[in-house]
Amino acid sequence: TWWPALWRALRAHAARRGLSWLTVTRDVADPQWPALQRAAGGRTYHTQLYEVRWPGASAAPWDGRPFRPEVGLL
Repeated sequence: TWWPALWRALRAHAARRGLSWLTVTRDVADPQWPALQRAAGGRTYHTQLYEVRWPGASAAPWDGRPFRPEVGLL
């Protein structure tokens, strides 16, 4: 897998910019998740995603592909 090399490069780039931590979001069903978890370590947070539909809006065409939303940090 390419995650170990990519993670080292990301950490080095972040350190050069003065960042001491990184946040990465992945679906636990993503086949690359175990490799990233081994490469990065760190903390794991679980969340639940909900689909919201407004009256009159067309439904999202969920077709089984992995869904990777943006992460928001407060």
